[in-house]
Amino acid sequence: MNYLAIVAVVVLRQVIGFLWYSPLLFLQAWKESVGLDEGEFVLSATPFIADIFGSFFMAYVLSLVVEKFHCKTIEDGARLGFMVWLGFMGPILAAHYLFIGFEFDAIAIDAGKELVGMVLSGIILSIWRKK
Repeated sequence: MNYLAIVAVVVLRQVIGFLWYSPLLFLQAWKESVGLDEGEFVLSATPFIADIFGSFFMAYVLSLVVEKFHCKTIEDGARLGFMVWLGFMGPILAAHYLFIGFEFDAIAIDAGKELVGMVLSGIILSIWRKK
């Protein structure tokens, strides 16, 4: 188990989220698609802390899957990340958001961030070997 690679994945996922939900990329479209006005959007530490812990556990489990399937190349990692996203994350996000009535844009924005995160996580965990 390469704990440095796991920590790198956690940091990378935070950076992706910071950029993804920034004014530079999708912040405005995401707020509109979930029905948030400027005054209603309040940042707190709780979601960030939950995301860090969740990313750590996800990266730990994904590293076990990487080992189980002997992923060692960029292609292996990208394929694994995509398949995990396609089989687990994408459908769950879509169903959850449809139940609470969010627009398709919210689903697409959040699912897109998770797709990028999972593919890059799979790549990092596949190619960064413990010495």
